[in-house]
Amino acid sequence: MGGMLKVGRALFFLGLVLAIVGFFRPWIPHASVALVVTGFELDEFAWLFPQVQSGAVALTRGLFLLPVTAAAVLLGLGIARLPVRWWVRLIPLGFAVTLALVPLPPYEVLQDPRYRLRMILAIIGPLLVLLTPLARRFPLGLWTSLVALAAVVGIVPAVIQYVRLRPAVVALYGTSFGPGWGLIACGAGFVLLLAASWLLNRDPTTK
Repeated sequence: MGGMLKVGRALFFLGLVLAIVGFFRPWIPHASVALVVTGFELDEFAWLFPQVQSGAVALTRGLFLLPVTAAAVLLGLGIARLPVRWWVRLIPLGFAVTLALVPLPPYEVLQDPRYRLRMILAIIGPLLVLLTPLARRFPLGLWTSLVALAAVVGIVPAVIQYVRLRPAVVALYGTSFGPGWGLIACGAGFVLLLAASWLLNRDPTTK
């Protein structure tokens, strides 16, 4: 196995772990645990602000959940390229499908228009994950392009929403704050996934 292939695969799965763990850890830090907000909680948290409800702050709340959807698809893509028997991939693929269902809103609000994007993600995400086994037969260039695209889509829109919401949170908390370690870890994870796609595309042993 080529050196770049080893490093690329290591970066890929390390990036996935950081992206997933970071999503469920603090994005908005605070000395009081009750005021800490994780990436997963930002969708609901943002709706508490009158500026968001009125549209004064241009925010698409469902985009806060893109990191977990993208991570699920990326996990499926990674599993598809592993040199193992098909049945070995079933358990991690099942985990990826479960992860893709995280945006699914509670049953009692399924018809609420505010949760429409979450519902769309909860439908499209698992479907995309279930299609990822086909990526095993994709040309390497196409596979790495899909990885890079998913990594960018996974973090950039969510960070844009975070930047737009932050001034309202600072005003509410009465103090400024930097990005929580969950946001840093999640962002670093997607950057590593981008680096992995580049390395794997350049390794001659994977051509």
